Amino acid sequence: MSFPVKIDGIGTRLKSDGTFNEPNVGGHRSKFVRLFAAEAIAKGDAVAIDVGSDANGLGNHIKIADGNVNAISFGIGVAAEATPTGHDFSTMDDPAILVQVAGFCDFAKVIESTCEPGQGLSVSDTPGIMDIRAGATDSVLALQLKDATPSSDSAATSTVYLCNPLNL
Repeated sequence: MSFPVKIDGIGTRLKSDGTFNEPNVGGHRSKFVRLFAAEAIAKGDAVAIDVGSDANGLGNHIKIADGNVNAISFGIGVAAEATPTGHDFSTMDDPAILVQVAGFCDFAKVIESTCEPGQGLSVSDTPGIMDIRAGATDSVLALQLKDATPSSDSAATSTVYLCNPLNL
C-alpha cells in the first residue's frame, strides 16, 4: 500500500506537460520550487511566503523578504529568476517564478561587509538581502560560504548554502 509521506508541503509543482497546480504531496524535498510572485522580484532576492494572499491557493505566492515586516520576515529561499520586465501586477495574473530553497546557490544577495564564511544568515532589515542571523528567534535561511569578488553588499553574487527552512 502506498500513501503520501508528506502532505504539508506548499508550492506549485510543474507537471511534465508544462502545466501547474499539481499539489506537493510527495515525500521528496525539492531544491527548486515554482511560486507565484506577488510583486516585482529580481534574481538573487531573498523571498518569503506572502501570507496575505490566497489567490492560487494559500502559501503559493511570494514577496521580497523583509526583516522589518512580520508577514514576510521568514525567508524561504532565493529567487532563481526575475519576474518578467514590464509585468503589471495590478491587472495581470501573477507570474510563476523559480525559487531555489536548498543547496549551493551562487547568486544570493548578502551584506558581505558584516558576514564571514560559515556564519548563519537570515533575512535582513534591507528587503531581499540576507545578513548574519541576529538572534535566537531568527531562522537560519542559509550559511555563508564565499564572498563575491569583488565584494558587494547588494549584488546577487555571494555563494551560500540554502537550508530549506520550510522543508519544501
